[in-house]
Amino acid sequence: ADYAIQSDEAIYWLQRAVDAGAQYADHAHNFMAVLHSMRAQHEFSQRVVFHFQKAIEASGGDARFLHNLGNYLWQHGDAYGALEQYRLAIRAAPGDPEYLSTAGQLYASLGSFEEAEKMFTRALELEPTNEQFLGMRQQVRASLADL
Repeated sequence: ADYAIQSDEAIYWLQRAVDAGAQYADHAHNFMAVLHSMRAQHEFSQRVVFHFQKAIEASGGDARFLHNLGNYLWQHGDAYGALEQYRLAIRAAPGDPEYLSTAGQLYASLGSFEEAEKMFTRALELEPTNEQFLGMRQQVRASLADL
């Protein structure tokens, strides 16, 4: 109960900041999305999507917010909606291997191993010694060999 009261108060003040034309409206919307997500727990909430979309809009398409929305959609079963957000994040920040890796993981979960392998290879071009990316690409290549 205490958490709910604190999150309600935080959401109230974040919304007031946005309404007042806050310089960091993108971050405020992102925080509100996270708070609403925590309150909804495992249930899908359109309010969460709304605030992530507002964060993306206010930021001019910031890759972090696109990635956050993608993660939320994937977590709630919308793999193709998530994939679109990851593609946009990659386009917005092509030098960030995290977005490539996340897209690779999603492609792999969908059985699109060739696309997954491309994503991990691109991530490794940016971070050649990343053990996690190396391991994931190896797993994907093993899955391709089994086909």
